[in-house]
This record gives sequence, structure tokens and C-alpha cells, in this order.
Amino acid sequence: PAVDISDRDAAVVALAAAAGLRTLLPRKQSHDTRVEELIERSGQAAPALRKVVHELRGAVAAASAGA
Repeated sequence: PAVDISDRDAAVVALAAAAGLRTLLPRKQSHDTRVEELIERSGQAAPALRKVVHELRGAVAAASAGA
């Protein structure tokens, strides 16, 4: 159960999900519910991290397109 995961590990899962790290979080239906439970434990951090990662990827793509 997600409640058995430490806060630190739950935060790592939230960060990995926000960054879209498929090596840590393969898109398997069986894991989706647990990952969502762990992300919920992080409060507003996960959506904020997702936004930062999205903006960073956009900036990197724009910089490499202009180079």
C-alpha cells in the first residue's frame, strides 16, 4: 500500500512522474493507481514540478533549434 512508502520515496515518485521518467515509472496500468496515491501525498509539489519540467524541456528544445 502507498501508506507504507516513506515520505522521501513518495516524493521521488512524484518527481519521477513529473519529469516523465519512464525508466522509473513504466506506463503500466497496474501501477497508475499507486503512483497517483503517492503523488497526492506530495500535495502541490507534483503539478508544480510537472510545469517546471515542461518549461525546461521547451527551453532546451528552443535553444537547440536556434543553435
